[in-house]
Amino acid sequence: MLHALLRIRAIFNSSSAGDFRYLFNQLYVDAYALWIQSTKEDGLSDTVLSRLRDNLAQVLSDGVKKEEVGLDLDLLETQAEVQMMDVEQV
Repeated sequence: MLHALLRIRAIFNSSSAGDFRYLFNQLYVDAYALWIQSTKEDGLSDTVLSRLRDNLAQVLSDGVKKEEVGLDLDLLETQAEVQMMDVEQV
């Protein structure tokens, strides 16, 4: 799990200049990586991490729909397209 998080972190850090994916590292990935490392010290059982891995695998195999994210992505995409058209017209 830690290895996968570190790979994700590297991908987000290497994103292009205008991309803000590195913020996901600061908001989520770093905290999860630290938490996973602390589970051994806290005596957290492997079953918790196994269930987390299984649930994550299920979500990734099913795919995540825009509606499930809860960020009104359709509206944000429409607004971004309108802004891009405005910029192109200038």
